[in-house]
Amino acid sequence: MPCALHILNADGALNTWTDRIQQAFDQSLLLVSNRIPVGNVDVVVYNDAEYVVPDLGLGGFCTSPRRLYLPLDVNHIDLPAHFEIRFQNFLAHELHHCARRRIAGYADTLAQALVTEGLACCFEEELPGGSTPMYATRVTGTELARVHQLALPALREPLAGWAEWFFGEREPDIPMHAGYCLGYSLVSGWLQRTGATASAAYAVSAADVWAEA
Repeated sequence: MPCALHILNADGALNTWTDRIQQAFDQSLLLVSNRIPVGNVDVVVYNDAEYVVPDLGLGGFCTSPRRLYLPLDVNHIDLPAHFEIRFQNFLAHELHHCARRRIAGYADTLAQALVTEGLACCFEEELPGGSTPMYATRVTGTELARVHQLALPALREPLAGWAEWFFGEREPDIPMHAGYCLGYSLVSGWLQRTGATASAAYAVSAADVWAEA
């Protein structure tokens, strides 16, 4: 089995969600696995409001090519109305990371991290009903151009400050989610110029993308 779903529910918080999670998982996995090599991945879903994107009530992160986590907030005000498409987007995003991680690595340098996140954001757009993640378009225009210039000297350095570039730890110097926005802008432009797709280019080297930036 290429993917296994694990719902953590010892406290019963997800009792009314388990069937819906399973259905969303099955449907989303089919869409994703038709586009990228998914491989053997454990998908862990659990209730934890602390680790979700506040605007969305869901979150996601992968820790290896074989394991990813999708926390959700059962008390989020509008998650019930949008759960399936948000679950699809987060699962697709993280499975793209897993597939890429097996071949091209993940985020050893800032340049690689930006390409990795940009590709996953663009992959979300490819799926039926998918859209650009809201956190990939929060920083635009002159502010994005300023962040781009700030990133250039650090591109080839080992990435030691993920929270600085992606989670607002250095605001206002580096705005919240700036790394996602910079990665998305970089990769979406590269895809347009080359005619590639995020699914076909899941293992492209960061150097190839930055060479045409």
